[in-house]
Amino acid sequence: MAALLYPEHTAGPLTVTLVYPELEQPARPAASELETAAADHKAVDAAMPGEIARHHTTFTLQQVEQLHQLYHLLETTIGVDEVDILLSGRRLPLARELWLPLVWTLRS
Repeated sequence: MAALLYPEHTAGPLTVTLVYPELEQPARPAASELETAAADHKAVDAAMPGEIARHHTTFTLQQVEQLHQLYHLLETTIGVDEVDILLSGRRLPLARELWLPLVWTLRS
């Protein structure tokens, strides 16, 4: 909507990034396949001792089905409390409650 109202301020297309810890077996192979299909994926090492490495997997709106599959996999294996959602690289209020359901409407 912001792109329609303020096209000169739009930095690019909307992306959705899921940030989550390493998954264990048996979910790891399915997650790896979806990470490979994503627009961008990187594993970020822990910055401080005692922290865990986290995966950052970014999808475009054309990849909404793969995004939904990975989110569902994460939801069922580690729970949504372990998953951070970034929209165009930023944390926004109500990302899980408002923005994700809006993105899901783009599924075919």
